Amino acid sequence: MANNKIKFKDKTFLFTGTMVDIERKDAEKEVKLRGGYPAKGVSKTLNYLVIGSVPNKDWKFGNYGNKINETIQLRNSGVNIQIVSEDEFINGLCETEPQFDSKSLEKILLIRFGFLLKQNSQKLSDLENIVADFANTNALYLDKSYFILDVYSDLYLSFKDIDISIIDLIVDFRLIKHLDAANDVSKTVKDCFNLYSMTKLTPKDFNSHEWKEGTSVFMKLLKELPKDHKLTKK
Repeated sequence: MANNKIKFKDKTFLFTGTMVDIERKDAEKEVKLRGGYPAKGVSKTLNYLVIGSVPNKDWKFGNYGNKINETIQLRNSGVNIQIVSEDEFINGLCETEPQFDSKSLEKILLIRFGFLLKQNSQKLSDLENIVADFANTNALYLDKSYFILDVYSDLYLSFKDIDISIIDLIVDFRLIKHLDAANDVSKTVKDCFNLYSMTKLTPKDFNSHEWKEGTSVFMKLLKELPKDHKLTKK
C-alpha cells in the first residue's frame, strides 16, 4: 500500500483497536523516542490515527467507534489527519531511528506479507502450505491472520477500488526468528520475497525488519515466540 512516509518529529499520534506487534503503551513510548507526542483524543491538532491490526466485529457494519468516526469527519471537513494501519506505523518506526544508542547482542527478524484473495478457495490452501514449508525449512516461527475485506473497504483509501465480489479476504503472514545481532538475514529475506513475488495472487504488501534487543517490539515478539524458537541461552 503506497503511502507517504510517516513523520514523527513534533507530530501527534492516537491509537485505537487491538495491536498485534506492539502494545499501545509501548507504541506511545516509541513515538516519544522519535520526537513525537501521544495524543489523548481526536482533535484538529491530531496528525495520525493508528488502527490496530485486529478489527472490531462491529466494523463490518460501519460502526467504527468514536475515535475513527470523529477522525473521518474531521478529515472530510478538510483537516489533514492521516489514518494509518498498524503495518504502516511499524514500517515508520523502522524507517526512523529512535533517539538513543543501544548496543544490541540479539535481534528478532520479522517478515510480514499479505495477499488479497477469495475465501474458501483452493488457492488459499495451497498458499498456506507453501508458506508453512518455507517457515519450517528456514526455522521461522509462522503466524497468520485473516480479515474479511469489507471491514476495511470504506476505511483505508488503498482498498476503495477493490471489487469485493471477486476478492473478499486479506490473509497476512508473519515470519519471526530470534538470532544473534551479527547474523546476516539478507538471504532469508530475499528468498521469502522471491516466494512472495512468484505467488500468482493479488499482493497486499511485503516488508521485513530487524528489531534490536532493547526495543519495545523486540520484547513483545520475544514473549510471543515459543521456547523452541528462542536462542538456547534464553
